[in-house]
Amino acid sequence: MHTLLNRGESVHQLQRAIYTGKIAPERGRRRDEMIAISDSLTLLTNLVIAWSTQAHPGNP
Repeated sequence: MHTLLNRGESVHQLQRAIYTGKIAPERGRRRDEMIAISDSLTLLTNLVIAWSTQAHPGNP
């Protein structure tokens, strides 16, 4: 259980590193905007995780 919690917190730390700014007051007020913002952050997070876990040529 502790391992799963650490893994989840690592993902949150990565998300905070990817996006450290603020959402403009005129953005994120409607449900569709909130979903788009959340999905975009999730996509970027998943790309970074996939890239960092991929075996790179020349590295074991």
